[in-house]
Amino acid sequence: MHVESGLRRALERDELRLHYQPIVTSTLHQLVGVEALLRWQDPEHPGLILPDGFVSVAEATGMIVPLGRWVLSEACRQVRQWQATIPGQERIRLTVNVSARQLQEASIISDVEAALATSGLAAELLVLEVTESTIATNPKAATARLSSLRGIGVKIAIDDFGTGQSSLAQLQLLPVDAIKIDQSFVRRLSQDPTAAAVIQSVVDLGRALRLEVIVEGIETARQARLLAELCP
Repeated sequence: MHVESGLRRALERDELRLHYQPIVTSTLHQLVGVEALLRWQDPEHPGLILPDGFVSVAEATGMIVPLGRWVLSEACRQVRQWQATIPGQERIRLTVNVSARQLQEASIISDVEAALATSGLAAELLVLEVTESTIATNPKAATARLSSLRGIGVKIAIDDFGTGQSSLAQLQLLPVDAIKIDQSFVRRLSQDPTAAAVIQSVVDLGRALRLEVIVEGIETARQARLLAELCP
């Protein structure tokens, strides 16, 4: 398969790139963390290839495991370097996505430990993100693996919250530290009262469970203002 062989080549020839999306506080807009986003700079393809163009194949073929290992290692190295060289950013956090296939692999534990040890990044400053659907596929196994990862000292976040089937009872039992509200609700925020209600309810839920709540996809000043009004 062209994509699979291309990804193997990408790892060998240093064609992978990481972009970092800022995570800021809702009130003062202070930088508190970054999320590592994978891109593929294929010399046979114009521009950067976004994950939608290769992640499904990587997941199906198992290539997501070495790709994920590279992302963990490189992102931890880069963020630790920023912490050491940029004044005021000594405690900046790094968020890395973990796929369903990665979570199934026992090697995810040693991969995380190796990335932390090699880079010197503090475990509590690494956040691993999994989607609701990843947990729903096999809740018992996913919960056990997340508990093991949390035992290392890293934080766990549920990504795309609000799009799956997680109930309050399930959320209370999961070993997580944060929930991320899916950006689809932010896009509809100014036109759809339901979206605002969903965001408000998830924020209230997170606060009740003492979880950090992160809202994805804020791209305009208007969206930021509306969210600040919803979540003072």
